[in-house]
Amino acid sequence: MAALLTFTLGGIAAAGLYWLAIATGVVTVILLQEKTRLESLATRVPSNELRTLVRFLVLTGVILPAVPNQSFTAFDINPFTIWLVVVAVSGVSYFSYLLQLRWDEGRGLFLAGLLGGAYSSTVTTVVLARQSKNGGQPATSYVGAIVAATGLMYLRLWILVSLFAPPLARELVVLFVSFGLISIGIGAALVRLRPKLPDAEAVHALQERVSNPLEISSAFTFAGIFLAVMIATQLVAERFGGTGVLVMAAIMGAADVDPFILGLTQHAGSEVTLGTAALAVVIAAATNNVMKGVYALIFGAPRVGRLSLAILSASSIGSCFSRFRRSLRDSPSTYGIT
Repeated sequence: MAALLTFTLGGIAAAGLYWLAIATGVVTVILLQEKTRLESLATRVPSNELRTLVRFLVLTGVILPAVPNQSFTAFDINPFTIWLVVVAVSGVSYFSYLLQLRWDEGRGLFLAGLLGGAYSSTVTTVVLARQSKNGGQPATSYVGAIVAATGLMYLRLWILVSLFAPPLARELVVLFVSFGLISIGIGAALVRLRPKLPDAEAVHALQERVSNPLEISSAFTFAGIFLAVMIATQLVAERFGGTGVLVMAAIMGAADVDPFILGLTQHAGSEVTLGTAALAVVIAAATNNVMKGVYALIFGAPRVGRLSLAILSASSIGSCFSRFRRSLRDSPSTYGIT
């Protein structure tokens, strides 16, 4: 490679691109100097993690620049925007995935819940609920981890919304950040209520359930769902107005909240008013929380299920009430409420 670069740099210099030839030459010398250290790094890093990193580079450095950045059809479908959403969601999930691979099982359920919430709070809830039947920890510890996962979900959703719809993020910043931090605080308090030894079995089970978020097939699946939800949101908004979008939010929140909320960011302020979009995001998140409580009730120990459902339902009611109360201070037509 060094010999090939030497030949190539001569051609680059002859073409007058001196800055590129110098920069490439300097970087090559540095890499050659660090050759031994780089080789040892390659042996220390597991091959599956290198493959994961390569997938992320493919998503961002190969596919993203190749897709056209223009709108198509009457629905204003922009392939670049769609794939940018995929990259953003995959990036957040990938960061959580790396942290989960690194955590020490001895750090316990609370950290497992937090990191799981950055990846998928629904998966985290189901896994922790199932492990609660083994009785390795008090019921409050599992409930605290589930509530903490939900708290981080609020923060994750707000970060994603802020990337693609800053005006909508400003509408939600107080509600989502406050509910996120309060939920994490409640979760921490519940975990510390009756401390015991860390439940390594529950943490290990959650690590086993966390799959690679950067599978190319998963990325294309998310892109397809996101596109379908984005088109459906526009059709519902045109046909049924804001009320239809709110009903759709309640339905989609019970299934998968990310594609709906991110699809909504593409219409906030245009087909859907900011007020309606903000209310729809809150309803989708609230419905998702109630479903997680139901999952905990179905898969978990009785006390874990009841406490999780009660706390998550209270959080959902509180967030919806807070947003509805704000909507009453504005014109109903602004929020599309009939």
